[in-house]
Amino acid sequence: GDTGEVRVEQRLVRCDQDAKVRYTGDGRQIHGSEFWLAHVRGEDPFTRITLDVDYVAGIKGEQNSEADVAVKNLLELAPSVPGAQGSICDTMLRGTHLDELQRYTDWIVMNPIAAESVDAKTGDRVEKSHHLRTVTFTYTNGAKETVDIWYVGGRLHRLAFTDDGVEVPIPLDRISNPVRRNGDGTFRHYVEYLVPNPRGGEPRTIREPTYNRPADTFNRAENIRQIPPGDPDYIRLMGRRSDAEAANRQVDDHLYLRRARSDRARRQLFDLLAHALVQNAIARHRHRLRAGPAHRAA
Repeated sequence: GDTGEVRVEQRLVRCDQDAKVRYTGDGRQIHGSEFWLAHVRGEDPFTRITLDVDYVAGIKGEQNSEADVAVKNLLELAPSVPGAQGSICDTMLRGTHLDELQRYTDWIVMNPIAAESVDAKTGDRVEKSHHLRTVTFTYTNGAKETVDIWYVGGRLHRLAFTDDGVEVPIPLDRISNPVRRNGDGTFRHYVEYLVPNPRGGEPRTIREPTYNRPADTFNRAENIRQIPPGDPDYIRLMGRRSDAEAANRQVDDHLYLRRARSDRARRQLFDLLAHALVQNAIARHRHRLRAGPAHRAA
């Protein structure tokens, strides 16, 4: 028999019209509004300063994704922070974004590179790789030897062979990141590597642009990084990326049950700005205390 009458009714309910389903880097699903923040900090505790905050609408086709918002704000921020040397972020920035940042700033932009593929079961990565160029060594007796240079996961490698003929890419040593300023105020970024001499003689220095050029047949900014994963400086510096996560966690911990204090993204952005101003004031106060009486008097 019938268990009851089914009715469909329209009722007004409380909701945040700007909220949407978003996914974190580890695949977790989050419902709410997304915001982008830029931080800088010193070596001492409580020295983190928030430099910029913005809302990420993330509407398809409107160029307001997290990466778009990041690039727009970093370019606007750059003239106000002349001492800044670069930026560290996650994989949201791809080649097109890195290319734009390199063209309009003299910064080093460091972030992980997306893999060609990842095994769903084991998590093993297959890095994006391709032949880049060939370096020829010429000896006094007229003999020549060539070394094939590949990019693998954003870093330059030389191709070597094991005793049984298996190809093995061996990472090269990065030695510098030259930057040249163009007449129109834009920049050209390069990376330099040492290529060992196959016969043990003097190595060769090769220089590769890290920005996209019209003649390129591949996404150079994506595949040749300024400081690539695996590089000693990348390993040394990338730990600062976790400080940004600590800042995000600090924001979450100041929210009751990690829920927004207000409705709609514009009000939430105001709350976030207020939080940043308080944190910056605390950092400034502690800095003045460490600097001593003379600095405080000034």
